[in-house]
Amino acid sequence: MVEFFPVSMVHPDLSEIDRNWKKLSDYTFRNFSPGDEYSWSLLQSSTDSFQTNAEALAHFDEEFGIANLNLAERCFFLINQQNDPVGSAMAWFDDGRYDPDYGRLHWVVIDPGYRGKGLGKVLIHYTLIQLSHFYSKAFLTTQTTSYPAINIYLDFGFIPQIKTHDDQKAWKLLQEVLNHPSL
Repeated sequence: MVEFFPVSMVHPDLSEIDRNWKKLSDYTFRNFSPGDEYSWSLLQSSTDSFQTNAEALAHFDEEFGIANLNLAERCFFLINQQNDPVGSAMAWFDDGRYDPDYGRLHWVVIDPGYRGKGLGKVLIHYTLIQLSHFYSKAFLTTQTTSYPAINIYLDFGFIPQIKTHDDQKAWKLLQEVLNHPSL
């Protein structure tokens, strides 16, 4: 088990993202529409982010309730052939951590039953392309326990932000766990 540390990463140039993303014949994307907060909360509560769907839904209302108008152009769902959401991610706003050129890759999730199929990479790629319509750079926050996702972020050109002693410990741990060439 990997020790928990929060970590941040930045992508210094979204123009480097390949615009030709791999489309999967069995999956499509759609933007958020009213009522999708329930789908979002179900996906998020399927991971260790929230203990219950009600907790995830309450968080959604608290964090995004006032931004509902922006969700249609900034929240995306990966949909299977049965029209069920199996993943979600947001091309969100900077929260004041960085300059206005930075957007946020936010709340990336793949239903645990659909992991290991490369869908996370497809979802992240799609969302980064959407984010690049608004911003030239990106950042994200995550945690060391999400090291499989961190490996994907590194593959897409995100780099670690190391500002504190805990950041140094976290990235040393991730270097050992991931053995990624960029670390």
